[in-house]
Amino acid sequence: MDNFDENEYTPRILNMIKAADNDDNSIETKLTELRKYAEINVRRILNLGSDFPFTLGELKNEKFWGRLNDGNLSKERKNELIEIIDRIKKLANEATHTQRTEEFSFEEYDEALDAIFDLIAYQFVDYFNEYPMKLTSQNEVMSDFSLLPPIIRFKTLDRLLRDDPENIQVLNKFILAIIKTTGKVSAYLWLQNNESRIRSIQYPTNSEITNYIEKCGVENSSGLIEISIKFPCFDNVYDLLENKIDDPNTSVNEQGKLYDSFESAFT
Repeated sequence: MDNFDENEYTPRILNMIKAADNDDNSIETKLTELRKYAEINVRRILNLGSDFPFTLGELKNEKFWGRLNDGNLSKERKNELIEIIDRIKKLANEATHTQRTEEFSFEEYDEALDAIFDLIAYQFVDYFNEYPMKLTSQNEVMSDFSLLPPIIRFKTLDRLLRDDPENIQVLNKFILAIIKTTGKVSAYLWLQNNESRIRSIQYPTNSEITNYIEKCGVENSSGLIEISIKFPCFDNVYDLLENKIDDPNTSVNEQGKLYDSFESAFT
């Protein structure tokens, strides 16, 4: 069985995204394109080449999983993938077939699109499970991650926190993702609702803070070292994160924005 080839599918992916974003197309057509896009993403996740016969319905078939060369997904991750795909199939299958006669709504399209975002975030979760976010993670990795659409960042970090709730780097990025998607009020509310747990997180030691500054600090034009997380200014994670929200330099210019179009979120 051949491995998944990104280049082989790129032209089709671009056409699907354009069709799903085109206001001249019916919601029924858009849902059909989202379903095809989801199928290609599952091929990428499972490393299935174009020579491997596959449809989304096979994910619930144990015989299908037995045909795979590498069943490297844990039971939990497999179930999460199936749950996301079920949400897409629920609407997109109706759009593909002919039993349904009533028109599809914008709300239904948004539901399917939200599941697509979860499917994309699923792949970044796998990446960061393999290469975990740490305080001293390379600046290039953190910078590349910050280029993702805010909703993808939010969903990825939300899932990562489930397995690693005391990861300060993930918490720092998660607070920023909340600000970018729903604003500072939502970020304050989330922080307050989780205050007890966050205050119990062990703060980095002086040597860990020094190591962070040495590895992640960036010299500005004045010769001063700038750091993203202001560890030296605080002694607990709660105040550290609250300051991140308070900071007037923390941008809210993407508040409520999933990107101007479906296409721009993936290009």
